[in-house]
Amino acid sequence: MRAIIFLFIIFILIPTASAHAINIEANITIKAYYFGIPPIPASNATVKVYKDGVLFLEGKTDEEGKFSFKPEGSGSYKIVVEQNLHRATLNFGQSCPYKTSGDENLRKAFLLSLLGYVVIIAITIPKLRKK
Repeated sequence: MRAIIFLFIIFILIPTASAHAINIEANITIKAYYFGIPPIPASNATVKVYKDGVLFLEGKTDEEGKFSFKPEGSGSYKIVVEQNLHRATLNFGQSCPYKTSGDENLRKAFLLSLLGYVVIIAITIPKLRKK
């Protein structure tokens, strides 16, 4: 039974070791609305996006209260939505660039996966031999 569990774990981890580089592109979409049943979209509300405290871009929400943008680089973002004396803010940080490539970390990920296999095998084989 332990051999089956061991093989199951190995086959689950194999895709990790054979991973390819991954690129990430992000679009941030917010939805502004007034509380109600149903919620009422804040259409045509003013949206200001600040990056590291500096105005990054400004625009308006659509008919559904939605607004989208692409973050650029790492940094802290603050989104401010205003309409009819109402104001809402959203803060978030971005720890990696907008478009990243996993190529630099591919070797590290592979070596860590390989080390994981070696550790699992080193722990499991002696236990299998005892039975």
